Amino acid sequence: MIEVKKMSVQEFIFYCNFSFENYLRETSKSSGQDIESLRLKIGGPPDNPSDNDLWLVVNFNNQNIGFVWVQLRPKLKEAFGYDIYLNEDFRSKGIGHDVMIKCGDILLQLGISKVKICVFHENIIARKLYSSLGFKEVGFNPGHKQYTLELALN
Repeated sequence: MIEVKKMSVQEFIFYCNFSFENYLRETSKSSGQDIESLRLKIGGPPDNPSDNDLWLVVNFNNQNIGFVWVQLRPKLKEAFGYDIYLNEDFRSKGIGHDVMIKCGDILLQLGISKVKICVFHENIIARKLYSSLGFKEVGFNPGHKQYTLELALN
């Protein structure tokens, strides 16, 4: 059974650091920029989530298998999905689809009616998942080879 729930402080520290390092690797790979240069330019991960950050842990059969990080923009009734990550053993099994549906339900309950995300061009599996959920391309950053996608929540 899949659960998507709020993180503990310890889970936040672990997943936030993981997310930051993964972002540096993926951005470096996609843009050709050196990881350490990116680190200096961007800084480091936050010590604490902001009031508008929603960090959720993905649990499958009582095992944490990933996380979701969404920044809420309540005044605009929008959210921006910064990261969704599932451990490799749990990919391509429909779990990511279910997680995205559960997250959409959570966002609707919080009064959010639109969500945007970015995805690297090379991440074909994620792009197929987002397309199957109804996300539409609204922009492309050629420097990072990254698409911006948008979905109106029902």
